[in-house]
Amino acid sequence: RADLWGGLVSELSIAALEAMASLLKKSNYIHSRKAELRQAQRQEQQEQQQNPVEVTAPDGLPEGWKAWKHTYKSGKLMGGAYLRFSSPYGHKHIQTVRSAVRLDAEARGVDPDAAERQWHQSKQPCTKGAEDKRSQPSKVVSIQKTLYATVNKDGSSSYTVRCNWKCFRIATGTTASLEQAVDWHIALNEAKNAALKRMQGNDLAVPLTQEEYFQLLRTEPDMYLKFHSNFATGSFRNILVCCTDDWNTAIASYQKNQRMILDSPMVTQAMVSELKARVQQEVEERQAVTLQLLLEMSQFVAQTLCRRKGTPYEPRPPSSPCKRPASSV
Repeated sequence: RADLWGGLVSELSIAALEAMASLLKKSNYIHSRKAELRQAQRQEQQEQQQNPVEVTAPDGLPEGWKAWKHTYKSGKLMGGAYLRFSSPYGHKHIQTVRSAVRLDAEARGVDPDAAERQWHQSKQPCTKGAEDKRSQPSKVVSIQKTLYATVNKDGSSSYTVRCNWKCFRIATGTTASLEQAVDWHIALNEAKNAALKRMQGNDLAVPLTQEEYFQLLRTEPDMYLKFHSNFATGSFRNILVCCTDDWNTAIASYQKNQRMILDSPMVTQAMVSELKARVQQEVEERQAVTLQLLLEMSQFVAQTLCRRKGTPYEPRPPSSPCKRPASSV
């Protein structure tokens, strides 16, 4: 790889090498941070599958009661979460706040019907003047087809583009510039129209070729893209396969999903779960390879820069993903 990289950077100026080194350092941080977050999420999911986790009690739960988050271990909802409540009086696995209110009233010698009525009254919406605006979530609105704006709590807006065809979906990152978002919108829809024209009469064609992907990057180099596939068959209306920013992995998972549907007379939950798990593993393996390549190339560029400047190269340990790297070398 050093010979290949040497040919690529040999003609670059020192300023260009410094810019590349800075960009590689930021990319290393982003990929390292993503890997750390994935590992933390995986550990949290494993812990939740083994034991319920105490969470913040929902509004209206009687004083002294606790809320526990459990994880479905099988079935269509496997991996999803649900709440159960316990009381200081020994009640366990209570399914609703309403039931908790009535049981709590009985334990305290209070009329359960009166307690339930009081609970319903407390659920009435607040007046507009008393509403806490800070609790309002960000609002996503559609500016036009595939172009969306997120209105944030502070009144500012960010924009993103989400486009799909033939069960293949592409989403951009966000930008604060509406003008840039419109440029992304034009580029993605042009790519979609070209792909649909190419795919006419061939349902097994890939939804986005490598050349079409490279053309998107050449047209809008600042556009960060994420891909996933979303098929439907039989009783499964939303077979959503893991998102990834790697084109190769996205196309491979799309084709696997497509083959599973075409080759199987009946798709089962086990088949869908196995496919999702396999694609998730491939995505993580690919991301690990990408991170390693970024680290190696970053070291190579740093060595080249030091040699061109005539300064000694001092290898540095990888930056902690918890600390944002400096903007320059």
